[in-house]
Amino acid sequence: MTTETVPAELCWAEWAELPPGPELGFRLAMVDLAALPDDELTGVMAAARRQTSWAQSVELASVAELARRRQAEESLENVRWTSSTHERLVDEVAAELTVPSGAAQELVWLAEALTERHLRTWSALVSGLIDYRRAKVVVEVLDGLDDELADRIESKVIADAPSQTVTRLRALLKRAVKKADPAAAEEKKKAARRERRVEMWENSSGTADLVGRDLAAEDVEAIMNRLSAVARAMRADGDQRPVDAIRADLYRDLLRGVPLPEAARVLYDDGSTVPAEDAAPGEPSATEWDAASGEPSVVERDADPGAPSATEQDATPGGPSSVGQDAAPGKPPVVGRDVVSGEPFADATGAVGTVSDADAGAERDAASGEPFADATGAVGTVSDADAGAERDAASGEPFADAADAVGTVSDADAGAERDAASGEPSADAADAVGTVSDADDVTVRPAARREARTPNGKARTPTYDEAVAEVERLIAEALATELDRHLEDVLATARRESRDGERPVGRALLVSQAVAAMDKALEGLRDTWCAATGQQAHDGYRPPAAMRRRIERRHRTCVFPTCNRRVVACDVDHTRPYDPAVPGGGRTRADNLAPLCRRHHRTKQHRTWWLVQPFPGLLVWITPAGHWHMVLPSPPE
Repeated sequence: MTTETVPAELCWAEWAELPPGPELGFRLAMVDLAALPDDELTGVMAAARRQTSWAQSVELASVAELARRRQAEESLENVRWTSSTHERLVDEVAAELTVPSGAAQELVWLAEALTERHLRTWSALVSGLIDYRRAKVVVEVLDGLDDELADRIESKVIADAPSQTVTRLRALLKRAVKKADPAAAEEKKKAARRERRVEMWENSSGTADLVGRDLAAEDVEAIMNRLSAVARAMRADGDQRPVDAIRADLYRDLLRGVPLPEAARVLYDDGSTVPAEDAAPGEPSATEWDAASGEPSVVERDADPGAPSATEQDATPGGPSSVGQDAAPGKPPVVGRDVVSGEPFADATGAVGTVSDADAGAERDAASGEPFADATGAVGTVSDADAGAERDAASGEPFADAADAVGTVSDADAGAERDAASGEPSADAADAVGTVSDADDVTVRPAARREARTPNGKARTPTYDEAVAEVERLIAEALATELDRHLEDVLATARRESRDGERPVGRALLVSQAVAAMDKALEGLRDTWCAATGQQAHDGYRPPAAMRRRIERRHRTCVFPTCNRRVVACDVDHTRPYDPAVPGGGRTRADNLAPLCRRHHRTKQHRTWWLVQPFPGLLVWITPAGHWHMVLPSPPE
């Protein structure tokens, strides 16, 4: 097979006749686009789209097959792990494809639905008749219906799908569902409204978006009408900002409780109207307001046939669909919010294992609300001494600094962080210690601190700490490069031996052994570095406040390869399980601590995953398939 470009005279005009697959892929790679006439050039565009759909079907089929294998493996075990098979599958897909957990969740959900339930749509995708987005729309709209009804509607609509835009296909499916079973359509709407939420994400420009999802359509229409009417009134009163900007600022100010300008306040409070002639095309006019009640009237307006409506618009790249929260298996992803801070999870991993007042520190099942049981069936509840600690399913020991009470043991009155052994307030406490004199008389004074010093006895300064952190990061980067090269050499040797007739060791075992050997070889370097930089081990299980702050500065997010959960909402995990009494057991030292969100903390505990920290800040994840993923310290801000 030649790698030369196919001459123009060898190209064919009927690109539409070539089915997607290897032959079409070769032709697309070899064609000289500059030599094609317009009709053949547009044919190449359409053929490339068919080939893309086929390639996406191969990706989804691979995900579906991996899901079947992981579920079969788990069914052979009798131990109940703290993370679900579905959750770990999503984590594995996210790591292998370098996508957020929400995007991986969508792939798993769509792959299972298409290959098991919506076979007509699956066939259309494999054949290149429809693309990924249209296949996703079919699954979304038919999700939640019983199999017989979903199959009947799919059979009627799928023939028209190739000629429909995403928006029109969604509308066609919704009409078909409503006509076939109005009760099912209404129940689907109610189910969606039960998932209503507010989502937030950052834009590449440095701005951010705040969106209400799955609200009632009439409520969204009424809100937009009111914002538009008030914005028009402010423009009429002399405001020079564009109407779009005024609407956005009103939206922001109302939610933040900022007083409105006089013109806006009068209209907002009294329900006054603006002249219809002031409204631009597509904007709500005064006729959409009820003069008696001051409430907006919901008016049906014809939308642009090719434009998505407010409630049907597909998420754009970087929007919620790319960072969606993990849903239950068979459900599309939704974005969750942190129950403590009220903010959405940065990687949208979902509100799992949260801490409630009633069960301080007890990890709870996201679906049932019941505490997770460990491997022996005992519920991992939390004692007073270990409040907030999640427990290892196998050993019964608490995870390092689980829950939001990580690293703090507060006293009922003083609020000071205390040493786990002596019970005395820690000298490294970050916050002021408050002493209570009378029931209602509180005096707050700064906590006593020991002056931090370098190994040679000099006072420690921020400049010194920053220099140590920078050198540590550079060493970690150099070691990561060498480790990656070494692992590639190990695999190359195994492949050569396989070609010579020797049966190779399984990839996961091979990689794990190589990483373990390097981790052992670097033990002396770790000890020397920690001693030279004054990073001594702590005797207790929980790291003192100064050590925790150092870990949080080193990694600003969870150390799972694709997770963006902020460090303040993570557990400080012992990479090697804490057991100082056992040779080689994990210690509470900077080279054995790293932040993990609760979800990935649970994933790390599973026997098929392995996490190693060969040098402070350098973490190596090994997946069940034997792939490795390295995480380095966060770059300086």
